[in-house]
Amino acid sequence: MKLVAIVATLIMIVFSLTLGFVVSEVGYRYVLYTQNADRFQKPVLEQLGVFDKSHWTYSEEFGYGYPPNRKIQFTGISRDGVVTTCGVIDVINERGNIGPIEGNYDEADLKVVVFGDSWAAFNINGETWPDHFQRELEERLGKSVHVVNFGRDGYGILQMFDLAASLISEWKPDLIIFAFITNDLRRLRTWRVPILENGKEERVITHFVPSKEPDYEKAYDTFLIDSEATHDWCEAAKARGTRDEVVDKIMAKYQRSASATGDRWADIYTVTDSYLLNRLFYGAPFHGMKDRYDFPGMTIDTYAADARFLRALETVKASGVPTFLFHHAFYPEVVAEEEFIVNYQEQSLLDSLVELTGFPLVTTLENVDLPVEEPERMNASPTNFHPSTWGMKFYSAALTRALVDKKLLFELVPEIAE
Repeated sequence: MKLVAIVATLIMIVFSLTLGFVVSEVGYRYVLYTQNADRFQKPVLEQLGVFDKSHWTYSEEFGYGYPPNRKIQFTGISRDGVVTTCGVIDVINERGNIGPIEGNYDEADLKVVVFGDSWAAFNINGETWPDHFQRELEERLGKSVHVVNFGRDGYGILQMFDLAASLISEWKPDLIIFAFITNDLRRLRTWRVPILENGKEERVITHFVPSKEPDYEKAYDTFLIDSEATHDWCEAAKARGTRDEVVDKIMAKYQRSASATGDRWADIYTVTDSYLLNRLFYGAPFHGMKDRYDFPGMTIDTYAADARFLRALETVKASGVPTFLFHHAFYPEVVAEEEFIVNYQEQSLLDSLVELTGFPLVTTLENVDLPVEEPERMNASPTNFHPSTWGMKFYSAALTRALVDKKLLFELVPEIAE
């Protein structure tokens, strides 16, 4: 009888703990849903975009680059298969970077190079935030300034330093800026491979090893490519306003496209995931669930564990060029007035980055007036947190305040104050 009583007690304890956990999970899901309703809704395709050729070229050393002066036809297709938008993307300059080249680099009083991610590579009407920064800094200093934008969409901290280490001796800048968002801290190195089918570029695959032969189980289509989506076809299809065979092929390709991270959204009724445990163990309730900024991430929690990063950092330091880090606080961080919304791993990586480099860290929120009025203005669209034109000027102004008003630039490059 004593054994039966002990077993019954244990069963009651397990039942109580399980019930308590289930009640806590349900309550936490309700809170999450009220705060993040969009994460619990299956993505709906509003418009499909397609290029006629790749925006990227493969690089075994640096993952990928942009083909200098390449012009790309963009076609927008509604979810009903009607062509709605035709346009030419003409933003890759002769250096293989994004944005216009203004002024003469060799003759500039201050030569600046920026290494960054899609925040630097993102453009509106052909302009990026480094373009606005060059103009603002030039006006404030009363000297000629030339900013070279080496921003690459999809880059994380690791590849920014890889690229910088290879270019510093060639460009001999007066100042180096590593500009990043929080998600860049844990990004793996990525490679992008244009794939030829029938002798034409028809896909561009992103994966995570330096190879021209991707493992499609661990890769994804970077963007839809179809060589038949030409300018003439696009204009004719748009004028016609009806679906055709080319659209059918593009839509079918979209359905077949590979995705390394799956096509998951938050399911409020799931019995295989626990949002509460994700929050407790990973610091993020949606851990492992794809959103528009997620990539498979690093497993390390210090950059000291990456030998190539350490070699690149040594090269950057050995150049003697003044260098600093600039963090873009993006919309959720600006709204929360919290510079870094991070989990434990990201915080550890950030700490190691600052410690290993020894470079000054310039933050956004320390250099803007808070609260930011109408912060949604900084977003390219309600569903795209990349910077709008207003957002680009917002980051430029924050950086200029740190460099000029707070005199960081004159500490790093004293001769520019003369």
